[in-house]
Amino acid sequence: DFFNLVVENSAVVGYCGNVFPEELSIPDGVEAIADWAFDGCCELTSVVFPRSLRSIGSCAFRGCENLEAVEFDDGLEEIGDEAFAYDYALTEIVIPASVKRIGTWAFGDDLALQKIVCMGDAPEVNGSPFGGISPEARLYVMKGSKGWNELGSSELPYRWPVEEQSVRISYFQA
Repeated sequence: DFFNLVVENSAVVGYCGNVFPEELSIPDGVEAIADWAFDGCCELTSVVFPRSLRSIGSCAFRGCENLEAVEFDDGLEEIGDEAFAYDYALTEIVIPASVKRIGTWAFGDDLALQKIVCMGDAPEVNGSPFGGISPEARLYVMKGSKGWNELGSSELPYRWPVEEQSVRISYFQA
């Protein structure tokens, strides 16, 4: 039994092997995860990203139904469209302050997602990055962070445009 990441020009473009691990740690030095790289990898339960990672491509981890935990590191700048969509076991994410863009439906339909913590200013968002998640989900942002009010209505600092459901915002200090 074996499993190997396929890396080309500092980007993970996929994998080869006959066994997929439950826990995946992307090696340091990788700067990107290509579109569709791990789409539908149902065995995957957790993934840890290195500080060197700058972007996660569209649909990179889409449909990883048993993915419970992702650990982003500072340095990540972009999370692509549907990158983690349909990951039904994911309950919490912490988005580093370095993230500048989150794509459409990036965490869409992640039905178990309850807690989203954003460590910095509001990133550029395309469409609804969290469309289809539970109306009970909470978005937490750093006290003093900027841009959140501009993303939504004056009543609530952020709205999920696709579902037209408001999510309660809580401010916290690190």
